[in-house]
Amino acid sequence: MTAGDEAQLIELRTKWSWGWKLWRGRRYCDVGDERTGDWIATRLDSGAGVWPTVMRATAERLDEALQEQLAMVAGGVAQPQVSEAGPE
Repeated sequence: MTAGDEAQLIELRTKWSWGWKLWRGRRYCDVGDERTGDWIATRLDSGAGVWPTVMRATAERLDEALQEQLAMVAGGVAQPQVSEAGPE
């Protein structure tokens, strides 16, 4: 991860630390090359939000998605119920 990526991750963690665990994913391929992947946020309290895990390609898009989460929760959108058969 580059220094710029680390700075963005610190910024996101500072902004969203009250409700989310944030990290940068890794991509693995069959030749052992580890590359950074998507930006990921998982709800610390999975019952408190709309989607318990959010993944986006960039830090900016992840921040936007988390803002959308706040708006949905404020608007009363409930977390989807998921069973073994899929979303209900």
